[in-house]
Amino acid sequence: MYVIIVYDAGVKHLNKVRIFLKQYLDWVQNSVFEGELTNFHL
Repeated sequence: MYVIIVYDAGVKHLNKVRIFLKQYLDWVQNSVFEGELTNFHL
């Protein structure tokens, strides 16, 4: 499944969210990630 994630998080959580999402998806720009997720990731 191909996903695009756009998020708005508080300043305290921005870095944690970015680090987590970089494990599974490609970083496109600030607060935007995209990529293919498989059942393995879910």
